Order: sequence, then structure tokens, then C-alpha cells
Amino acid sequence: MDKKTLIKVIVGIVIVLFVLEPVAISFLNSGFNPNQNIKVGGQGRAQLEMKLNDYKNYIVIDKDYEGKDEEIKKIKGVRDFLVLSDKAVVETKDVFNVYKELRKMGLRGTSDANIEVIKAYVGDRDLNASNTFSLTLEPLIKEGTTMYGQMDVVYDENGRVLQVGNFNLILETKKINASFKIKEKLNESYEYVIDWENRSKVISLGYDPNNAVIVNNTNIQKEDYVYYVGNGYILVNESMTNKSKVMEDYGVIEFKDTIIYTNESMDIDFAKKKSIKYTYLVVNDEYGVEKIIESYEKLNPGDTISLEVDAVYSKDALLYIDVSQ
Repeated sequence: MDKKTLIKVIVGIVIVLFVLEPVAISFLNSGFNPNQNIKVGGQGRAQLEMKLNDYKNYIVIDKDYEGKDEEIKKIKGVRDFLVLSDKAVVETKDVFNVYKELRKMGLRGTSDANIEVIKAYVGDRDLNASNTFSLTLEPLIKEGTTMYGQMDVVYDENGRVLQVGNFNLILETKKINASFKIKEKLNESYEYVIDWENRSKVISLGYDPNNAVIVNNTNIQKEDYVYYVGNGYILVNESMTNKSKVMEDYGVIEFKDTIIYTNESMDIDFAKKKSIKYTYLVVNDEYGVEKIIESYEKLNPGDTISLEVDAVYSKDALLYIDVSQ
């Protein structure tokens, strides 16, 4: 495709169709002529099995590409990089792999995918829908991948699809382990755990003690050392350190520790546990997502870790990973 043709194609794209929302589409080769006298056999919400055959030879980027021309042109498979009035276009025959590299640079974009309908049915009625359609989406799906979708259809007596609309993918969320790299250390803090009997000692350090005790029975008379009775717990005076007495009175499940977090190391000799907690910014290059995590392990930029994340699929196609949790 020459540059003039490519620019005409891109400028002509005025609506971007995203796969997560219903969109209006048309089959490219349905063969249906609305002027023909064809008897409608039925209509409904069709279930689809589809395959992404390939992408058009370009990726459209809407923002954040300024000053990255030379870096983009060096990506293997990039044939040209064009900056238009309000967007940029990467010309390539290897859309899927080139887009992975663009994501590593923090760029997002779309391309037009050619989708082939393999199977379609409404209820127990199989439809004759061996057609293709074009869909503009983020090219995260590898060519040849199968997906499930839905759309409204009108079909004739022979099950041939006449009209379509309101397409969307059928999504499923699964837990997967994904690889992340440490991008940078954001912070480190010190954690000191003080057991229940020593909790009052933190007052001299300027911290409030945790006076909570998880108990079996709160439906009894409040003892003198208790200043609050909650749902399944009690709060006791700092001076009360006799565990045996509390257990006898209330049937204790757990005496809560007091935990102190500081940004600087402190000499707390009565702490039963001292730890350093690190905060890291991690990145998954394949899907271009970042996440802030906390860990007690000291890690360095470039180290790789595995995290459990939510992955959103449509059949075999992993569309994106959700790192919000």
C-alpha cells in the first residue's frame, strides 16, 4: 500500500469499534440484496465462533507518539511511520508483533482485523453465516486465534444471514500467573510487630497500641478492664496484660499484635519481629500494564517475578490482563 492510499484509508476511519461494547457491523460478502423478495425465516441473538484471520497493514496511534519517530522506525517489521494531523500511522505487515513492541514503549493503538465467522446459531437453529467482517480493535490477539461473540441477526428460511448488528465478544475471566519485571523501587518501610503483652510500651514512642482482642462471647457482662464491646471483639485498657484472665472471662480467639510502620529504622528491642517492606512498580511488557506491589523480598530493577492476575479471554484469545486488584 503506498502512502497516499494509506493516508486516505486512515483519514476515512471516523468511528473506532471496541470489542468490549456492542457495535454495529456489516458482513463484507453476505450476498444479500434488500430489493430481493426473500422471505424472512427468523431473527434473534446469534452465538458465534470466529477466527481472526489477519490485520490490515497498519496501526493507528492517537497520542504519546511525539518524539518517538526514530525509535518506532527501528522496530523490526516497521515499514514506515507517518504523522498525520491528529494521529500517527505505523505501516507494517507484522501488526501483532510490532504492536507488542509499541506497548513496551507505552503506546496504544488500533488496527482493522478481518474476522471470519466459523459457526453461528440462534438457539438450536444453525445459520449459514460463512462470512467475514472487519472490526477495528487493539491488536492484542494473534492471527489465527478463535473467539466467541454475539450479534443480532435476521435470517431467511434456509438459515442464510440477511442482516446483522450489535456485535460484542463473549468474555470470560480466568486467574493466570503472568510475568512482571521490576521497573523501580518506590519506597521501603520498616515493620515492627509487638505482641499484646508489650503493646503499652509503644506509647512512649508516640504510637497507639492495638488493644483489640478477638473473642468467642461478647454477650456477657463487661469487665472493668474492658472499655468497649464490639461484634466479636473487645477493647481493653493498656494496663491489662493478663492473658489468662481475659481468656477465662471471654473465651479468646486471638490477641491482636500492634504493628508499627516507619520510613526509618528504629531500635525497638521489645519487638518480636522486625521486617523491611519494599514497594515496587512492576511492568508486564507483553500487555503494557503496570502495577504497584509490596514485598518483603529485596529485588532489583530488571528482576522478574510471577503474579497472579485476572486474564480476560474470549475462547482462546487473551484480550487483556486486569491488574486493578
